[in-house]
Amino acid sequence: MTAEQKMRKARSALILDQPFFGSLALKTKLIEDDMLYIPNPEQRTMWTDGVSIGYCPAFVDSLPIDQLKGVLCHEVMHLANAHQCRRGERDPQHWNIAADYAINPLIEAAGMQLPKDTLLSPAFANLEAEAIYNLLPEPPQGPGPGKGNGAGNGPGKQGKGPQEPNLGDPGKCGEVRDLPGKDGQPASESDKAQNAQDWKIATQQAAQAAKMAGKLPGSLARYVDELLEPVVDWREALRQFIDRTARNDYTWKRPNPRYFSRGLILPSLYNQEIGAAATYRDTSGSTYTDQFQNQFASELDDMMGQYNMTVIDSCFDTRITQTEIITPDMRPLKLTAKGGGGTDFAPIFEHVATLEEPPACIIVLTDMCCSSFGTDPGIPVLWVNLGGYQANPPPFGEVVRIRASA
Repeated sequence: MTAEQKMRKARSALILDQPFFGSLALKTKLIEDDMLYIPNPEQRTMWTDGVSIGYCPAFVDSLPIDQLKGVLCHEVMHLANAHQCRRGERDPQHWNIAADYAINPLIEAAGMQLPKDTLLSPAFANLEAEAIYNLLPEPPQGPGPGKGNGAGNGPGKQGKGPQEPNLGDPGKCGEVRDLPGKDGQPASESDKAQNAQDWKIATQQAAQAAKMAGKLPGSLARYVDELLEPVVDWREALRQFIDRTARNDYTWKRPNPRYFSRGLILPSLYNQEIGAAATYRDTSGSTYTDQFQNQFASELDDMMGQYNMTVIDSCFDTRITQTEIITPDMRPLKLTAKGGGGTDFAPIFEHVATLEEPPACIIVLTDMCCSSFGTDPGIPVLWVNLGGYQANPPPFGEVVRIRASA
């Protein structure tokens, strides 16, 4: 049996046994690629770029059919997550490692086999690739993040003609490369957005078809539901939340211009007072990084500048580790962080109950890797899920999901 025949056999078996993965695999073109330009033979595995799945014949020949099916699942999960469009300026190999850690547990939970030495770690459970990337050790010094196009194009059998050779697959389970553009150029942002949307639709259709056939594992169904939720603009979500929780009233001194064209003069809603907001930053082991905390400091600074409000800022893991009153005149913010343990949300709301004056709202920045939520404080709560898979939704408050920054 040739490598091509084995690939097609594995894909056909997926269509019957795991139609979710199989239908996604059918949407790619299979390309034989010996990858001789990659220095390490162990890293000549398989790749996908949002259009094709390339495979090294020697790698395909080395795998039992069940593991080959698992690697195909691995590759299409990169596409379902639009990893080919999300790297940005990150180091290509470290991006591959982070993306592998994000999807491999889901593939195993679906009952699929992966090759030995596959990247798996409970430390990265339920996190998206961006958040995992921030937790990984710094990439080794070299060409630097984003210097290459991440396309993995080398002088291999397909003759794609690269500007910089790809170093191979560090996860040894199939890599993800950047979406290719036209004429060998990097894909435009609009091309990336369209490709990501196409795969989002394909993922939704594949999940629905598998569900109707009774062959969509429960863990995968929950993940797909989470995956298809829109990732929102954090500033806009925060603005809307603050506006809803502010104390507002109507005034005739500022007529509402919306109704001028109709010949009507009506009062406008104006902000009478914005009470203090209580913010709680997750500093457990999975989020205790400079990148994570610096992102929140930046967004908090922006919020305080826009609303001229005081913030009661706290850090937590399984307890409240520090609290600081921050006023607008302390901008620009330089926040410190203490923690590094587990995660428990209950101490947040126990702490709120001890404050002399109840805050106008509560904002919790976390990766949602916890199911102990505590008691509803009776105050508006915004859960900001930064890069986490929300296995258990909180019983109160609103949830917005954003991605960790580069």
